[in-house]
Amino acid sequence: MYKTQVSKRTKKKNIRKAGKTLLVKPNEGTDIEESWFSDLVGLVSTSKTEQTGSYFLTFDNVGNSLESLKLLKKTHEGNLLVKFA
Repeated sequence: MYKTQVSKRTKKKNIRKAGKTLLVKPNEGTDIEESWFSDLVGLVSTSKTEQTGSYFLTFDNVGNSLESLKLLKKTHEGNLLVKFA
């Protein structure tokens, strides 16, 4: 008699390591206003990609970029995709 092996598949989710740079991409039908970035602590530079309307935000340290990621996701939920670049 043969034994049937039952294996459970686990989904692996790609998680980016926290860094100093965030990618902020607008969802379809949304435009990003640069004023949304004025309250972000530790923001060193912004760079806009004209073709996609995305922004790369560079911070002075990883802690500030992580807090800004959380803030942008909470404040502009549904309008933006925010992730570490």
